[in-house]
Amino acid sequence: MRKRMSMVAVVYSVALHVRSAEAIMSVEPAAKETHPRVHNKRVWASVVREPGVVIDELFAEAHERDPQQQRPWSVLVDGHDDQPKVTFRVVLGILSRPN
Repeated sequence: MRKRMSMVAVVYSVALHVRSAEAIMSVEPAAKETHPRVHNKRVWASVVREPGVVIDELFAEAHERDPQQQRPWSVLVDGHDDQPKVTFRVVLGILSRPN
């Protein structure tokens, strides 16, 4: 029997928050620093659809928000063996689409 795994996807917008490597790696607690707030956030999950379908939905949502790909995009996967491969295939498909 195949193990069912949930796939969670999140798309949101946030302003850049530039910090130095020293500030990130510092063991000293930083002064009360304000971070940019996340907005326009969408979260969804599925145990029914294949991971590639959910990843495709994720990038379709991101592409709809930024069709000219003017903003930086970031992707985080949890380390499951297939996720980086599937994500890479989806990204290649998006980049090859005409705008």
